[in-house]
Amino acid sequence: MARELTDSYSDVPAHYGTLSIAPTLLNGQVVKVTIMGDSDGMAYLSDLLKYMAELDVELRNMPDGARAHFPLRPGLQLHELSCEVEICRAEAKGSGELPF
Repeated sequence: MARELTDSYSDVPAHYGTLSIAPTLLNGQVVKVTIMGDSDGMAYLSDLLKYMAELDVELRNMPDGARAHFPLRPGLQLHELSCEVEICRAEAKGSGELPF
């Protein structure tokens, strides 16, 4: 069941724990992504994924065709040695169209 949410991201789970997400490159190509964290960091990531899974994009104040996304940034939600990561809901508001 989707939750009703406000227009802001004020209801996003607060950051806790230590979490690192980084790619492994081979000949300039990403061949693997490693997600590491302590138990709290892994629980935080789980909470974020659950939040995005339950997000009702139709209740968000965004234009039709837009997709909800939440960035994870090194030094903020992620360990400083991580790469920036974006968690996105694939369904577009209004149509439910998928980008792939």
